[in-house]
Amino acid sequence: MKFEICDSVLKCFADSGNTYVLTDFSCSCKGFAFRRTCKHFRMAKEKGLLEKLAKQPKPKFRINRNPFIIQSRIKALTEFLKKNGIEPTKKRVMSIEPKLTPEGPTADEVIEMARKIK
Repeated sequence: MKFEICDSVLKCFADSGNTYVLTDFSCSCKGFAFRRTCKHFRMAKEKGLLEKLAKQPKPKFRINRNPFIIQSRIKALTEFLKKNGIEPTKKRVMSIEPKLTPEGPTADEVIEMARKIK
């Protein structure tokens, strides 16, 4: 069994020819899914590879610009505008969506922004 750290995960090349992906808390093999442990995870832990993996820099992930998150926000904004009696035109939705962040704006501010956009 060989291991390789790649892109913040540990790849395990098993003797069977299968390749499994290990993180610092899981393995992608069927055995781990069933028992919550496996020989790949156990061996990586014994060799200190999971500790080494934990020290690797994690890739930056910009959740605000993730396409799935954007589509979800667009859908939620569209429903929000409808419920508040405002027609969710494409121009309104696409003007407001980039401004939606965890810090703001408030619901009242979104309604006000939407009313200003014709």
